[in-house]
Amino acid sequence: MPCIYDAITCFSDGFNKCKSFSEGLAAVKKDGEWGYINNQGALVIKNKYASAGAFNNGIAIVSNGDGELLGYWVRDDKVHPSHVSTFGGTPEYYQTQGLIDKTGRVLVPLKYRIMSAPVGFAVYNGNDVYMKELLFMCDKYGKKIK
Repeated sequence: MPCIYDAITCFSDGFNKCKSFSEGLAAVKKDGEWGYINNQGALVIKNKYASAGAFNNGIAIVSNGDGELLGYWVRDDKVHPSHVSTFGGTPEYYQTQGLIDKTGRVLVPLKYRIMSAPVGFAVYNGNDVYMKELLFMCDKYGKKIK
């Protein structure tokens, strides 16, 4: 019986963060980028994403880190996120997202804002920080719903 990959082994293999397994894969972070391992600990999707979600029906939402500063104000020629005081803080950026399958194949390009929906996924304009411009819906397989 194969050994199930666990958090202790994960960290000893040089990953900085590990997420829970979903559908046989777990997102792992190394050198600032996320990828996926299987339950044997083998890297099956290369670490190249800024964020990586759990798999659901064989699909995960991932991002490439591209995006704009989210909610900011300017004072004394310095940009401050809207939730951060003048005493410090790290600016937050929204990220454009896409969908991948369990082999790492891109189903929806990483240029949108995506959220899960009961029938699959709602795909919004990638420049729409507040997700008001719905472009299309796609099913649980990443195919556009007409």
